[in-house]
Amino acid sequence: DANVLYGYAAFWGRQGKNLESALKAAKMLVESKGAYYHWDAMATVYQKLEKWDDALVAAEKAVELADDEIKVRYETKVQQIKKAIEKNKEKK
Repeated sequence: DANVLYGYAAFWGRQGKNLESALKAAKMLVESKGAYYHWDAMATVYQKLEKWDDALVAAEKAVELADDEIKVRYETKVQQIKKAIEKNKEKK
């Protein structure tokens, strides 16, 4: 069930634990339904895994699919990920 998968991926993504399993659930979601909040859950998991490029792709997809009234929330996440990418580049 998509709701169970979403809850699982979103919960563990926020907790920063069981991330590989959460990522698998998120991938199943976006392959089946792919609603904006599914992509957001995937972006969160990728952020916790510090897979910034993948997080950015997922967050941008969430922005693309989100309704106008909530799009700002996801645009903010895109900006946060871009800052993390830049910060990560500076460390290297």
